[in-house]
Amino acid sequence: MLKKLLILWLLLPISSISFTQIPFAAVDYWLGSGTNEAYLIIDFNDSTQQECWAFAYRFDGNPTLQYMMGDIEAHYPWISFTTDGGFLNAISMGNHSESSGNPFYWSTFTLDTDSLWQYNSGMPELLADGGVYGCTYSDVDTSWDPLFYPENPQLAFPVFTSDSISNWVGTGNQYVLFLIDFNDGNLPECYSWGYRFDGTATAQQMLEAIQAADPNLSFNLSGGFLNDILYDPHSGLAGSPEYWSTFSGTNPYNWIFNAGLSTELNSGDWFGCSYTPYDSLWRPLFYPEYPVAASWNIGINENKEGTPSVFPNPCTSEINLPGLNSGLSFTIRNSTGQQVKSGSFQSEGSISTAHLPAGIYSLEWYQNQQLFRTSFLKL
Repeated sequence: MLKKLLILWLLLPISSISFTQIPFAAVDYWLGSGTNEAYLIIDFNDSTQQECWAFAYRFDGNPTLQYMMGDIEAHYPWISFTTDGGFLNAISMGNHSESSGNPFYWSTFTLDTDSLWQYNSGMPELLADGGVYGCTYSDVDTSWDPLFYPENPQLAFPVFTSDSISNWVGTGNQYVLFLIDFNDGNLPECYSWGYRFDGTATAQQMLEAIQAADPNLSFNLSGGFLNDILYDPHSGLAGSPEYWSTFSGTNPYNWIFNAGLSTELNSGDWFGCSYTPYDSLWRPLFYPEYPVAASWNIGINENKEGTPSVFPNPCTSEINLPGLNSGLSFTIRNSTGQQVKSGSFQSEGSISTAHLPAGIYSLEWYQNQQLFRTSFLKL
């Protein structure tokens, strides 16, 4: 479950961070490629529940901090960095947008061997294998030391877009991505459906259309409220023990509360539901996170001819299926049919298999409303 793995740091005295709490082996989504690994942590310090994010990065050679930021910006359509003269001036990411001098400033750091944040040289800083680099938007004291250091990050999610959707409900030129996150630890716990429409549509109309199309999904919408959601093997029942909250956004980094079932949909939006506890101010603790595209039987025959070949096969740490678009959702099952991994293909159709035990596995994905299935051997 992502939110249990993503909070990799514990809140410690300022300028200190427990480096032993960073399990590099647990990271399943890396940007870049190479034999060296590093993290970039961005802390907006804007008092939101999604204010600090970490990016896992692989590289070769001697790239700089600015080069890593450029790779991250090229990969994620909803993040941007502004630099000038070796300084970090602004970062925008979803709902977060902070510029130096308005009112605070961006500071950059490197985590030292004693797990303490130290100022670095900024954008020209050379990356080191295993390095952890931080950016924080903070006021400073009279000695120009920042009042806040990067802390409590969540790992940034893989890119998920409308191209990741396997099956669409409805017709029309407008579309919305609908997400349900059960937060129950039963992976995958977050799913997404695509909904197409023309004219105007409300969230309730979308939910009713998706429920009619997907026989595995069931809602209780009595009284104009989203009470219960059932999606085998998941169930989220109102008050037993949590409740459903609904959100609107355009990506997983800019969720805001919405009006619930009466929300009018806008093309390109995301509409999310999260089964979550709340804090003392009735703010949800969990927002919808990275989804897997939902799929169901709509009369699609399994495609055998033309299925891309997996290589290397047998494999050790990674498999590749050249020609597949990054973002397509996949499922891996073991020899007993149990789902052991799901996610989205990365560049060049790659999937990390480093954490799978040795054995024979089947790989499934949907593309152009066809089911593809192939197998591979993990050594």
